[in-house]
Formats: sequence, C-alpha cells, structure tokens
Amino acid sequence: MKWFLFCYCVFSLFGCQYLPFFDVDKEPSPVMPEVNQLEQAVRYGTNFAYEHSKASDETCVKYKKLYEQGDWRAGWVLALHVNETHAQFCLNDKEAILILTRLESEKKINPELIWLNQYHLRLLQAVQKKTRQISQLQYSIRSIKQQVTELEKKNKEQFEKLEALKAIETSITN
Repeated sequence: MKWFLFCYCVFSLFGCQYLPFFDVDKEPSPVMPEVNQLEQAVRYGTNFAYEHSKASDETCVKYKKLYEQGDWRAGWVLALHVNETHAQFCLNDKEAILILTRLESEKKINPELIWLNQYHLRLLQAVQKKTRQISQLQYSIRSIKQQVTELEKKNKEQFEKLEALKAIETSITN
C-alpha cells in the first residue's frame, strides 16, 4: 500500500513522462547522477524493490549494513517496506518506527519527503496499536475459554451429583 502511495505521488509529480529508472528489465545502475532528494529516494526504492524481488534475505542484509554505515536512504527504504503486501519484511514495526523517528529528528530527510515520512510513521504506529489490541483480545479469549472449560467441568460434576442423588431417591422410594 505504501509503495503504491509512494509511486502515485511520484507519478503525480512527474506526470506521465517516461521514467527510465522504472525499467525493471535491465539491471539498476548503482551510480546515481546528482538529482534532487526525492528522485534519489525513488531510484533507491526502485533498486531496493528490484533487488528484494530477486533475493530478499541478501537485500535485507545489504540495506541494513548500508544504513548502519550512515546511508539514511537505506534505512528509509527498509522502514517504508515494512507493511508492503505479500512481502517478506526486513524490519519489524518497532524497528521501522525507530528508524523513521531518528531520521526525522536528525533532519536527514529533505522537506520534500518529510510528509511521506510522517504519514508512514503514523501508519506504523496505528498498526502497532492494533497489533497490541489484537494481542490483548487474544489473551482475553484464551482466558474466557479457560473459564468456560472450568465451568463446563463444574457443571458436569454437578450434573453427575444430581444424577447420583436421583438414583438414591429412586432406590429409597422403591
């Protein structure tokens, strides 16, 4: 969903003109000419998506290492990739939130990209909140199931005692 939103924004900015860095039939070029930060981020994301589709584990390791070496775009792309549909994630929600928050506080992201960063950060925080709620509900369900099981057991014991008392009563009356 986020990649779709990101691509939609890029196409909105550039119009319907041909964007050569979206050509996935050829190997992406590792050398990027001097362009604005938004174009660099788009190219970086395109390269990441291409590499991740070919070898996800290796790409995750590569981009994590690049981020640790100071390349903010690698961390940013990894964090944006977290909620990508039908994909193996390189980071979990908590790691992605930490990276996006750090990048914003260190002012490494150009104002062209801050809004997207903030939007994605809010989405990740909402997902994290929903995940916590789901965990709490699952715990409640397990607890209630346990109570139901215990009540069924007590009910069965009470029923057996009642049947025994009925048997005693019929033996006394006969």
